[in-house]
Amino acid sequence: MKKKLLLIGGTDSSGGAGIAADIQTAVKLGASVRLAVNSVTAQTKKEMHYMHLIPVETFRAQMKHEMHAKLDGIKIGMLPNNDAVDEVVRFLQMHPTLPVVLDPVLETTSKGSLIIEDTKENLLDNLLPLVSLITPNAREASILSGQSSLDPNGAKKAAEFFISIGVKSVLIKGGHLKSINCKDILLESVDRFTTFERKRFSNGSNCRGTGCRLATAITYFLAHGESLPTACRKGGDFVADYIEQDLKLK
Repeated sequence: MKKKLLLIGGTDSSGGAGIAADIQTAVKLGASVRLAVNSVTAQTKKEMHYMHLIPVETFRAQMKHEMHAKLDGIKIGMLPNNDAVDEVVRFLQMHPTLPVVLDPVLETTSKGSLIIEDTKENLLDNLLPLVSLITPNAREASILSGQSSLDPNGAKKAAEFFISIGVKSVLIKGGHLKSINCKDILLESVDRFTTFERKRFSNGSNCRGTGCRLATAITYFLAHGESLPTACRKGGDFVADYIEQDLKLK
């Protein structure tokens, strides 16, 4: 039977990221999906043009109708304001045993903001401790932790900060880290680091939606009972294959 994943986030009209990338990934891996959309954006590959927030009542209704669904995992992406964060917090409190992966999306690849108010404290205090794994890139880790995370040592310190405030585990993605190869750093406890090292693709940063795809793939593998390190490794391999194929098409 197919695993059922709930995908929470916003749309990207270019189809390169957001819910579209989540759906593409989940379906390719063999999962079925349910959606809770909190925002609609108008984007191109290079620029963020417009964002419309779905009324919180509509977002709440979507979440409500998934309350009793037999879900196998939850992937969370864009959360544009505190109302959206609060709705997700309430939902996760009702599903404490499900694997939940949060990709804390703060901006688009072109640096367009995807939040309209300061949600940082709400995320740190209320949402992050409820999820199984957060998957920030180096810039997102720096913003959320208040510490520079642009090299592997800085990323490890940021990861330790997240663990210290109650986050269960953190995978800091290596695409923006200053290293020869791409190093994803997983921390499950203060002294339990795992590093996943892969070749760095030239122009790989031009591929959009890689963070969305990684978090969705990890959710899928966790839903299948894989250990966290195995799910992260398999998710990373999936995205590396995606980047390689995407670059061939450019």
